[in-house]
Amino acid sequence: MPVEINRKRFLSVQEASQELELSYSTVLIHLRKGKLQGLRVGRTLLIAEAEVRSLRASTSVNLTLRK
Repeated sequence: MPVEINRKRFLSVQEASQELELSYSTVLIHLRKGKLQGLRVGRTLLIAEAEVRSLRASTSVNLTLRK
């Protein structure tokens, strides 16, 4: 369930991985490489929902079928 902080919605790494259709470890790699920005609250890593949407849009593949 997304968490709201200062009117921004944040997802856990697990939720982000489901939204992006990536593995949990791949999302962690994206965080380490800076492709996603995260926020640590205690032991929990949170990712802004806007970051997840942005990454998803940039990695979308448009396929067209040829006849």
